[in-house]
Amino acid sequence: MRHYIIHFWQQLPNHVQIDLDSLKALDLNLYSTLEDIYLRLDASLDQLRHLYAIASLNPLWLKKALENYNNESVCRLKLEQSFKWKYRVKSMFQFIHLAKALDLAQLHSSVDLLRQLDYRDLMLVNTNTQQLFILLLDSICRKSATIDNLIESIDDMIRQSFGQIFIKDLAIQMSQIHCHAIKHLTQMHSQKFASCHLFMIFLTDYLLEICQK
Repeated sequence: MRHYIIHFWQQLPNHVQIDLDSLKALDLNLYSTLEDIYLRLDASLDQLRHLYAIASLNPLWLKKALENYNNESVCRLKLEQSFKWKYRVKSMFQFIHLAKALDLAQLHSSVDLLRQLDYRDLMLVNTNTQQLFILLLDSICRKSATIDNLIESIDDMIRQSFGQIFIKDLAIQMSQIHCHAIKHLTQMHSQKFASCHLFMIFLTDYLLEICQK
């Protein structure tokens, strides 16, 4: 891939006019296609590492390829898009790695434990968010413990939140619930601490991924 990127831009004449909107659309299409191929929940660790390496090195390849190209607007746009994609892939890589680390065998018992905690004294979390969280936990418990069902339950919660709270604010408030839950589980010396912690990280990270999209 490095060879094709550098070869293309080094062979492109400086006088060729490039429409920036079209270039941006093409880059986004390229990057989203690579994400669809590699960044999947069922992807192997080797596949994930391969795309992570490409995304990390791509800005360096482009910088090398564009060093003698005179169109500053094109160079700036290409590098900006490349760096954005690099951090997007890094975020998705961490999220998928987290999804693979979830202990699905402990999911229902962990969620049931979270349901038993008292969230009424959380001053920074509004009542609607608390209710959405409890409904989410109820939904997870009704379904078999799979990643697809977990994501389906979270997506249902997001749809229920429309008109009540922005997704970014929902993610922030879920982080507050996370801190509250971990504090109480620590005081209880709960053996489910680790699995509850991973579930709450997965929930908030998924909401943040939705925000980025």
